[in-house]
Amino acid sequence: MNVVIITHIFWPESEDFRNRALAEELVRRGHRVTVIAPFPNYPLGRIYDGYRMRWRQWEELEGIRVLRLPLYPDHSSSGFRRALNYGSFTLAASLLGPLLVRRPDVIFVHASPMTLGFPAAIFRLLYGTPILLDVVDLWPDAVAGSGMTSSRLVLAAAGAIARFAYRVSSRIIALTEGFSVRLREAGISAERITVIPPWADRAEFHPSAPDLDFYREHGLQGKSCIMHAGNIGPYQDIANVLAAAELLRDDDRLLFVFIGNGQQFELMKRRAEELRLDNVLFVGRVPRERLAGVLSQAAALLVSMSDDPYLSINLPSKLAAYLAMERPLVAAAGGDVAALMEKHRLGPVAEPGRPASLAAAVRELLAMSDGERRAAGERAGELFSGSFEKELLRDRYIAILEELAEARR
Repeated sequence: MNVVIITHIFWPESEDFRNRALAEELVRRGHRVTVIAPFPNYPLGRIYDGYRMRWRQWEELEGIRVLRLPLYPDHSSSGFRRALNYGSFTLAASLLGPLLVRRPDVIFVHASPMTLGFPAAIFRLLYGTPILLDVVDLWPDAVAGSGMTSSRLVLAAAGAIARFAYRVSSRIIALTEGFSVRLREAGISAERITVIPPWADRAEFHPSAPDLDFYREHGLQGKSCIMHAGNIGPYQDIANVLAAAELLRDDDRLLFVFIGNGQQFELMKRRAEELRLDNVLFVGRVPRERLAGVLSQAAALLVSMSDDPYLSINLPSKLAAYLAMERPLVAAAGGDVAALMEKHRLGPVAEPGRPASLAAAVRELLAMSDGERRAAGERAGELFSGSFEKELLRDRYIAILEELAEARR
């Protein structure tokens, strides 16, 4: 096959949990892969060192051809600037992608943002190419929940953009069963929808020897660390975690450690300083190759989500990596995350948006015996191997792509 992947996020952006892994496996199986992606700028909204914005740039990565196209770099809470970010890359991919990329047999669209349905639709118009749409955010729900806008007109437009992307797609992958229900309510037939949860790579995320240099550098020895890894933005409701940390000041064993960055990183860091929370540490970004050694010694890994109906049918991508680490979890979340944790007994669950509930859940976690925490971690590892393993889920993506390409032939 000649496969084109259109995505707003790609290596070296560490938040690319899917596209590079999928592209590399396709190449390994003998397929030709071209990735259309912007110049890397996520999550800080700045072009990465080593890159310079130009009208196009070709790269070669492990046999993958990567076409970098320009965009307005931004990852702020401004709805206008984010629209420029999405729109500029969508326009570049729509105009330049079909001119610069060889005629594809199948298109894979990593659909956040949903505007990427437009360049895919142009390929389909020109070449009759089938499209596999990977829905990782539901619009307009995700747009409203991000806090970027509350304009009814903008949200209505976001909904119309999503419905267009659904209509032009041959098949759709939904992140959860709740996503699938919403897609069917939007008029998509069940036969076109496949539910595939987020995955993680066992080679990257696995129980590991502790990164002692990291623990010494940040003074973590002897602490019971509750670690949150990943994006720090509106959906994660870190303010709720800080409020819970304030209620837990009396426990000098405890330390909340935030690894990662995002649009609210500086805001939340300042809030912790203003509250004088000496049981909170904001580390910032950690090289991905060090994460296993850092997370392996956590007393628990934290899932924090806002109290939002949209998030109740969502699974954060970090969850798969957490499960692979075989550590107990503690969550401030409802919906699918809470149900999964309770069903598999992965750790205490608190109500989202309730600091006292989260503080109680953390106390419950710390009161567990070593054997109980180890058993929760083992159950997390078993769940990962059966439902969230990269090889298992990646093969399902490739099977659909091959099926679409064969049907076109």
